[in-house]
Amino acid sequence: MQRVRIEARKLALSHSLEESRVDLAAATHDLCRHMKPGDLLIEARYRGLKINKIEEQYPIFLHGPVGAARLRDEFGISDLDIIEAVHWHTTAAPDLPPLGKAVFLADKLDPLKEGRYPFLEEVRGRAQESLDQGMFTFLQRDIQRLLKLGHAPHPAAIDTLNSLLH
Repeated sequence: MQRVRIEARKLALSHSLEESRVDLAAATHDLCRHMKPGDLLIEARYRGLKINKIEEQYPIFLHGPVGAARLRDEFGISDLDIIEAVHWHTTAAPDLPPLGKAVFLADKLDPLKEGRYPFLEEVRGRAQESLDQGMFTFLQRDIQRLLKLGHAPHPAAIDTLNSLLH
């Protein structure tokens, strides 16, 4: 989590975002990452979250939405940008506010993820110039990577890439 916070603070500085808000979202983005798949499904259903087929098959995708709901309901966080950032940090979403874009990118730019995402240096450079360009580059490369491996990308990632094209 500390690596993501460091990356998020760099992006906040580069893009004139309020560092304390970006840091709070980055510090809490994986609040529910430790939960078991079955427990994520149970809690998502309990909280009335929509669950798509990919999330049903891979419940780890639900750790952001469940974490965001907990931040709002149990910790009293009312800043919608922070809630959205935590909710969408894994998949991204169209119309994500800049704070959410910074947290999404910071999560992906974690240096320990370079093995999974060999294109991170390019993403890092683009993200310093423009959050949208960083997201576009990451999503484009990652969707290609997933398809090559025979995995379906998350629908929100595809929707986000399409929205960035326009």
